[in-house]
Amino acid sequence: MPCYASMITDYMISAKLEHYTCMADLLYPAGHLQDAENMINTMPCKPDVASWMALLGACRIHGNVEMAEHVAKGVLRLEPENAASYVLQ
Repeated sequence: MPCYASMITDYMISAKLEHYTCMADLLYPAGHLQDAENMINTMPCKPDVASWMALLGACRIHGNVEMAEHVAKGVLRLEPENAASYVLQ
């Protein structure tokens, strides 16, 4: 992820939630779900529901039921009324 590192070190652009979410989105198609979850969990800002829902969708695509259950519980903690997390499980 040299471009991401360059953004921070060469151009002094502070990474925001959107940057972290985009980086995680790049990991999903390749099936790097654990790396994406680690990125979401360790970013300095609080992850939003959209970040977790994207990961939940990737879990569905890649058939990772165990991670999907874990992520869905997290979504429901943030937004208990979010019916989409029930559907994607």
